[in-house]
Amino acid sequence: MKPVPLVYTEVGNQGVREVDCVLRSGKLREGSAGKRLETAFAEHTGAPHAVALDSGTAALQLALQAHGVTSGDDVVIPSLCLPPVAAAVVSSGAQPVFADVDPYTYTISPEEVSRVITERTRAVVAVHLFGQPCDMDRLSAIAQAHDIVLIEVVWDALGARYRDRRVGSHGTSCYSFPQGGHIAGSDGGMLTTNDERVAREVRCMANCGCDERGRMHQTGYSYLMSEVSATIALEHLPRVDSHARLQEYWAMELTHELKDWDGLVTPAVLPGARHAFQRYAVRVSPTFPMTPSTVCEQLDAHGIESVCRPITPLHRHPLFRLDLDPEEADRLSNSDRVASEMVLLPMHPYLEQEQVQRIADALGMMATYVPEGDYTLDPE
Repeated sequence: MKPVPLVYTEVGNQGVREVDCVLRSGKLREGSAGKRLETAFAEHTGAPHAVALDSGTAALQLALQAHGVTSGDDVVIPSLCLPPVAAAVVSSGAQPVFADVDPYTYTISPEEVSRVITERTRAVVAVHLFGQPCDMDRLSAIAQAHDIVLIEVVWDALGARYRDRRVGSHGTSCYSFPQGGHIAGSDGGMLTTNDERVAREVRCMANCGCDERGRMHQTGYSYLMSEVSATIALEHLPRVDSHARLQEYWAMELTHELKDWDGLVTPAVLPGARHAFQRYAVRVSPTFPMTPSTVCEQLDAHGIESVCRPITPLHRHPLFRLDLDPEEADRLSNSDRVASEMVLLPMHPYLEQEQVQRIADALGMMATYVPEGDYTLDPE
């Protein structure tokens, strides 16, 4: 039986040849591939400026700093997101403030953002988790009303759209190219912006604080993208939209098969948005006959890769929970509940109909499971 991998990435023959050329050239940084990728990525997203960096975390950290976020500032972020989001905020010198999420879209709740904004708030980070766009209209209105910066994190959402626009088109946005993404490599990220000053400052900070002539203007970091990562990204970029459409198709097929099983909460799609489904996150609620961990064990027995509870809410990490009082924890209850029930199922453009059906059949058998001792015969 052919295993069903959680994620899968291919580098085509042309990409392999081009990477080989880069390796043989001996020029692994600051070559032509990075510049070509910036031009192509800006054209793809419609952003005036793009800066290639070595990670999505670096992109977010530099975006915050370029927008003036510093020590003493607060930055609002969703509690339900990956640790690098909080790490970037802390690295910029600011304090992360957690906002709860919508329990169905899994993205930051605009109502909760409004609730936690104070006079110390300098920025809000909108994380398009798993490919689901945030409610950018409402978040943009909140940011404008309070005169604060809104930065998009598109690590999971290449190919997603909001109101017929690509996500990442509302100002300054940060991208990551992780394993299993529409653009995937060993590392790499991108920052796009409509602000020339922000682009110039980010480029300088990423180059150890130096301009293109090597003159140091400020403190900085060694955050430039490698030529190997840029070469792989150039090979993947033309396929982003077609892969997003394929994953949307497979996600809809899977949702159709699972929608009638009590206790399984399939991913919602925000009205007016197009989900990229870079990950397929299903919730296994308490009414399902099995726990999330047992579901993953059973899927593994059927040769299907999955991940149980893939995200720990940020307010539950040791770095932050020391300062968390019970009232604060209660305010973030959606994040806790969603994280405790979440299972990631296989999702990539190379899925096959038989594999999708096998996932659905395995979950269907679990949904009809009756624990021993709970089954009784009807009296004759």
